[in-house]
Amino acid sequence: MHRLSNREKSPAFHLKKLEAISKRRNFVFGYRNTILVVINRITQHIKHQNAICKLHCPIKSGGWSQSRYIKFRNKIETF
Repeated sequence: MHRLSNREKSPAFHLKKLEAISKRRNFVFGYRNTILVVINRITQHIKHQNAICKLHCPIKSGGWSQSRYIKFRNKIETF
């Protein structure tokens, strides 16, 4: 069992610790949101490309299927 030092017993120490944790969390969430925005832009582009592809070549309408996109999106949202 780790014995608490006087520094660790002080409320200021715990406040600093909490601040550090919240800063880190905000950073992670900020980062996650940026990723989601980027992904939204990419997927919009992909959907647009797919629509063009389907118009021009209905037989070879490759690209991202909806289910593949959803799986990819879920992976990021659970990040």
